[in-house]
Amino acid sequence: MLKSVLTWTCWPLYIRQFWCPDMKSQHSNPVRMLQEDGQDTMQRGMSSLHGLLERLTNGSILVNHVLLAKKYSQQLRNLCTEIDNASNAEAQTWPRVELQLEQCIQQITAIKKSKEHLEALYTLCGTSGIDITVEDGQEYYTAVESNVETYELNELRRLFHFNDLVTEILPPFSIASTNPLFVRLCASQCDMLRDRAAEASQQQARQPLSMPMNGIVQQLCFPVFKHWSTIFQDTFTCSISLRLVEHHFKGVDPSAVLECMAESCRIYGLASEETYQQMEQWIPERVEKINRYFQLMQARDVSSYILRISEILELSGDFQAIFSIQEQTSDEFKDTALDALVEDTLQASLLLLDLTEAQITCLKNFSKCGALVSWLHEKVTNEKELRTFVDLATIATGESGDLHFGIICGLQTSCTGFSSLIYQLEAMSGFPEFMDACKSVFRDLEANPLLPTTLVSCFFTDRVQSLYLFV
Repeated sequence: MLKSVLTWTCWPLYIRQFWCPDMKSQHSNPVRMLQEDGQDTMQRGMSSLHGLLERLTNGSILVNHVLLAKKYSQQLRNLCTEIDNASNAEAQTWPRVELQLEQCIQQITAIKKSKEHLEALYTLCGTSGIDITVEDGQEYYTAVESNVETYELNELRRLFHFNDLVTEILPPFSIASTNPLFVRLCASQCDMLRDRAAEASQQQARQPLSMPMNGIVQQLCFPVFKHWSTIFQDTFTCSISLRLVEHHFKGVDPSAVLECMAESCRIYGLASEETYQQMEQWIPERVEKINRYFQLMQARDVSSYILRISEILELSGDFQAIFSIQEQTSDEFKDTALDALVEDTLQASLLLLDLTEAQITCLKNFSKCGALVSWLHEKVTNEKELRTFVDLATIATGESGDLHFGIICGLQTSCTGFSSLIYQLEAMSGFPEFMDACKSVFRDLEANPLLPTTLVSCFFTDRVQSLYLFV
């Protein structure tokens, strides 16, 4: 009926004819103008409108009625004008109604946001094996499961009136709750709590925990946020160690993490407004440093593959640039702070920066082929002999799915894809010559993306030897 009142254009006419604020008297006789069902509709419609105006003030209004009034606020404003005209009111009704309506909308918006925050806490606790105790949790569970629009506003105010501890922690917790680093910190804290509980109860395995809401806030939320803010502050000052940079930021988007940290810490009061205002300037700088560090670590891994390959191929040329990457990224290096990551240290990694993931995988897999390469150098002395061996092996075994067939495919790959590394490098070749030889490998990789995978089939040197004897 309220929706009908707010959307049907004839209602202003009814108000002009029959409105009376106390609904006990009539300015004219509706019986003469309306049939019995029309009179009932008119009275119920006016009662609905009267109730809307009254309950907006005292908070006993249903939330969906508030939302309806907001949606059709222009029509409501016109009706209020008709009421004032019909009642000869000295004061205008609409300004008061508009104020109450906006206040109710603000309260509903805040309650919906609180519900989202509470749902985030419930979800994160649930996935970590911690439940809110039944006695303490019923109120919160009801709040989480509630359909906000079916409640009266006063009831919602009571339902979502939490204690100060919960009210303080929910907004920043919700902001951070979907961040992968924050989720990891929560999971780690939950595991520690469950281990303590298992130790206290002399149980060997972790069990699900039930805790009161205040306990969850104090033992889970507060410690996690303290750790979260410490990472934020240490990153901001560049005092965080490179080992912790790798531990916290590996596999995540550092920009998204730091922006989430800044926002949640600002809301929780762990970061000053001044620090937050500097975010646009310092976050890109820290992200650049973090990304450059991971590039350096990738270069370290690639350099280890290259040095291993140089040993396999018995190359004695100049690999000093690669050795310098290894020296600069020793295990002790990770204990230095982020601000110690200077340009001189990073410069070495630029030599290997352009390598793609697939190219790195090629080098990684080839670095595992030491036994195969040694056998090839001993038994098959050049690329031509290797091609002849592969051709004879293919003829001898056919393509019937024989065990040797996979090895033949791998050898064929070695012939075409890796021959420049296996046969074309001189003993005195160094890093520049090595990278030149890799260009041929990488060209074949573009034509055959399965090149690194196919090479794996050659790892079993004893099978290659048996195939060689078979041929």
